[in-house]
Amino acid sequence: MDPNTARELAPILGIPLVGPVASVPLAGPTVRFAARPLVQGPVRYCEVQLQGHQAEQVLQMHDRRLGLIEAELHLVQTSPHRLVEGEEFRRQRGAGPPQR
Repeated sequence: MDPNTARELAPILGIPLVGPVASVPLAGPTVRFAARPLVQGPVRYCEVQLQGHQAEQVLQMHDRRLGLIEAELHLVQTSPHRLVEGEEFRRQRGAGPPQR
């Protein structure tokens, strides 16, 4: 190949060889910003689903705790009545007051 032909082919060969090397740093941010909305949509959807599931678990836990508190309150409210009934039963039997 003579030097004149090499000089003429240099721009033609330079574009395919140098072009990709120079365009990769430019294409990276472009692709990132272009693909960002496509990726964020499903990610946010998964986050909302996860939060909904966690909120449901929290509600179930609160319902369970409230049920336990109501049961304990019922026991506390009925305990004095049961003690009074027990005392009346002992008196009726003639056992007298309970010994401690």
